[in-house]
Amino acid sequence: MPFADYISSDGEMSSATILNFEKTGPTTIEGINPLVYFYSQNGEWQQREIPVQILQFKMGTDPYKCEVHLDNPKADKVQIVLRRIGEVWYIIEAGKNDMMRVNGINRRQTNIPQDTTTVIHIDDREFVFTTKAITHAPTDSVALTGPPEAGKGEYSLTTSEKELKFPLLHNAILGAHPICDIHIEGEPFVGVIAHLSKRLFFTKLIINSQVDITKDGVSIDGQTPLAPGSIIKIGNSEVQLKLSKELRFAQEFKFVPDTREEHLMLLQIDEQGNSGHAYALPPVGRSIFIGRDPKQSKLVIPDSKKMSRKHAQAIVYDKAIMLIDNDATNGTFVNTEQIKKRLIHPGDIVRMADCNFILCFVG
Repeated sequence: MPFADYISSDGEMSSATILNFEKTGPTTIEGINPLVYFYSQNGEWQQREIPVQILQFKMGTDPYKCEVHLDNPKADKVQIVLRRIGEVWYIIEAGKNDMMRVNGINRRQTNIPQDTTTVIHIDDREFVFTTKAITHAPTDSVALTGPPEAGKGEYSLTTSEKELKFPLLHNAILGAHPICDIHIEGEPFVGVIAHLSKRLFFTKLIINSQVDITKDGVSIDGQTPLAPGSIIKIGNSEVQLKLSKELRFAQEFKFVPDTREEHLMLLQIDEQGNSGHAYALPPVGRSIFIGRDPKQSKLVIPDSKKMSRKHAQAIVYDKAIMLIDNDATNGTFVNTEQIKKRLIHPGDIVRMADCNFILCFVG
C-alpha cells in the first residue's frame, strides 16, 4: 500500500500514514503525462511520480489528509492543494500563512499545463514539478535557436553550444536533468529564470548552496534581477541573456516582487481544465447570492439555463467560503458530493447545475 511522503524541515524523508487518493481512473490517458515532482533530501534530489489516474493530492501537516506531510510549524493541516482538471494541474495555497513561491515569485496559485515545468518553494523547501515525459535524453524544448526577434517579446540564453530563444512567459529551468531547458553539467537543477512585468530574474535553488553561481562576476545568493547582456556563471558553464528590443526599457526591477492574491473567486472551468470566466467574490464578512437571474442574484452566471435563478449563497470567510444551496432544482456539489451547506477552501471544485468552478484567488 502507498505511504504518504513525510518531508521534515531539514529535508529528511520517512514514511507516514497510509492515504487513499480522492479518485482513480484509467491508468493511462492519451495526451496526459504523469505529474512528477523532485524534492531535496539530505542534499540530493529525489523523484516521485503521481499516476495519471490521481486527480488530487495535498501537502500539509496532517498525515491523515495529505499525501505529502510538511513538518513545518508555519504550515496548516492542508497547506497546498494540487488538483488535475483535464490536462492541467492547478496548484493552490489553501493555508492561512503565505508560504508558497512560484518560480521565485510569491503567489497563492499557479497551474501546470502539459509539457511544462515549474519550481515551487514552500517556505524553505524546494520542489520541481513537471508534466514533461521523463526520459534519459534531453527533452525537446519550446525554444527555437537564434537571437530574440523584435516585437515578439522574447529573450534568449546563449551557452557555449547554442543560443535558444524563449517567449517571455516561459520560465527557463537550468540544470543537468533532461527536462531542463538549458543544459548545465553538474546538479540536476541549478536555478530558474522567470519573469515579472516584463522583467527577468534568476532564482538559485537553495540545495545548490555549495555550487559557485555568479551574475556578472558577483555571487548570487537567492534571487537577482537580470539585464540585457547579463552573464550567469555556474561552475565552468556560462549563460548569457539577450532581450528583444521592446523588453530592454522595462522599469526598474522590484527586487522582492510580491503578487499575492488574497481575494477569492470562482473560476469557471471545463472538463479539459481550460479556464473561463472569473467571478470575484465579495470581501471577508460579506455574502452574495449566485444564480442566473440578475434580479435575484448579484453574482450572475448567464451561460447556464439549468442553474436556478437564485441557486446558492456564498458567505466569505478568511480564505474560505460557506456555500449554501438554495434548494436549487439541479443541486450544488462540492468535489462531486451534493451538499446543502459546506465550508469550502481554495482548491475545492464546485458544480452548480451544469457549471463547474474551482475556488481560488483573484490574479
